[in-house]
Amino acid sequence: MKYVIDGYNLLFELGLASKRSEPKAFELAREKLLDWLHAARGKDVTDVTVVFDAQHVAPGGRAVLDDRGLHVCFTIGMLADDRILELIRDEANPRKLTVVSSDHRIQTAAKRRGCKVWDAAEYVDWAMARPQAPAAPRPKPAKPDSTPSDNERWLREFGDIDADADVREFNKPFEDFEDEQR
Repeated sequence: MKYVIDGYNLLFELGLASKRSEPKAFELAREKLLDWLHAARGKDVTDVTVVFDAQHVAPGGRAVLDDRGLHVCFTIGMLADDRILELIRDEANPRKLTVVSSDHRIQTAAKRRGCKVWDAAEYVDWAMARPQAPAAPRPKPAKPDSTPSDNERWLREFGDIDADADVREFNKPFEDFEDEQR
């Protein structure tokens, strides 16, 4: 069974963010949602596509990505609802597709095509009743290597910072602390 999930419906249902959250909070909430889906779905996560509106994506973010086997789609230039409707319409075997959305327009279109339909609350209840698998660990971002030219540039930029009067004044309360540490 394949699943198409309205990402923000599920994110809000789980209480990971509110519609008034700051963009940075949405980024963290999306990561938590993806981790939750990995735990809830286990090995079956490869059958899941989560669709998000792109308005809360960091600049330079990608439209489609693979998160440890989970398919994630950020809609650019269209609403997530419209992309979900396209996925429903384009599905070759709609009886093997489960659509998770609390949006009635999406639910109606999915039912019309013969898809199984759950609202976000029903999906959460179903997932919570399943045995939880530990989430696959997130890959750690690669630490960029520092080159000698980078080091020289930073030394040119900040090498004489201790000579700056404002920095010396700021550091006065910490002078004794530094001496104690040596």
